[in-house]
Amino acid sequence: MVRRLETRKTWFTDGARALRADLRARGREDQLPSGEDWYACPLCLTTIFRIEVLEEPDSMLTEEHAPPAWSGGTVLALTCKPCNSESGRLFDGEAHKQHTLGRFLAGESSEPVRAAFTVDGVTTYGDWHVTGTTGMCMFGVPKANNRATADLMTEAMDRYVGPDAPDLRFTITPRMRINADRARTSWIRAAYIVAFARFGWRYIAQPALDLMRRHFKDPASVTLPILSMTHPDGDPTRREIWIIREPTERRCVMVVLGQHRVLLPLPDDNRSLEDLSHAWVGDHDITQPARFSANGVQFAWPDKPMYSLDRLSMN
Repeated sequence: MVRRLETRKTWFTDGARALRADLRARGREDQLPSGEDWYACPLCLTTIFRIEVLEEPDSMLTEEHAPPAWSGGTVLALTCKPCNSESGRLFDGEAHKQHTLGRFLAGESSEPVRAAFTVDGVTTYGDWHVTGTTGMCMFGVPKANNRATADLMTEAMDRYVGPDAPDLRFTITPRMRINADRARTSWIRAAYIVAFARFGWRYIAQPALDLMRRHFKDPASVTLPILSMTHPDGDPTRREIWIIREPTERRCVMVVLGQHRVLLPLPDDNRSLEDLSHAWVGDHDITQPARFSANGVQFAWPDKPMYSLDRLSMN
């Protein structure tokens, strides 16, 4: 625990000095109180902190995983508690449900999912299990079905018993409500944290990313263009950062998070997020696998905040 606190203090101090260097380079150092180290939450940029908050029993700065911890992500930044907790509630939970359902349907998970089972217009609810590569079974949940409906289902199923029975036709519908837009935002947000850890304050201070931060804070008030694509056959453990240089119209920072490719603007890029999205996505159906050709330069994946662009101003 002591070692973990010391690491957090080091990250705070490095981040505070990189922040001051960035503001100084842009002629905005007066935005910070003088004489002390001050750190801002990179997700909202609305609150600054002194290092003393790390000593409090209930610190307002929390460790941020990117991608989310459930997908194998590691801590890459310190963010304020409201931003971190809201992410789990609004975005990361949706991405986790989507991931869980996808693995189940692909036969990669033995964990059941709740589903509706319909035969001849009669619907009951239960746990859907996949066994092996071709088998499945449905277990009814008594509390989810009334007795009359269960009896009707029994009568319906009895009609398909015997040598002269017709072919059984049924429908199974997963009962897992998933907000796909918010699941997508979870990956965009993770890519933003990765880019911050790699490039620093100068990078996230770009005007184009203001829209992204507003969406993170209140997704109902601001809509993001499509900035993430899915490669269903991708390695879920893959972690890469690319500066895409060709084709020219698709120049960007691409963060690869397993099966997800997230598009972010280049440093000092004047294009809007809408322009960036159109260059890559255009009229592509985002429900279909995305495959594109591009050339670029790969950057090292951070294992801690690096602030590489800010350090140019610190030297």
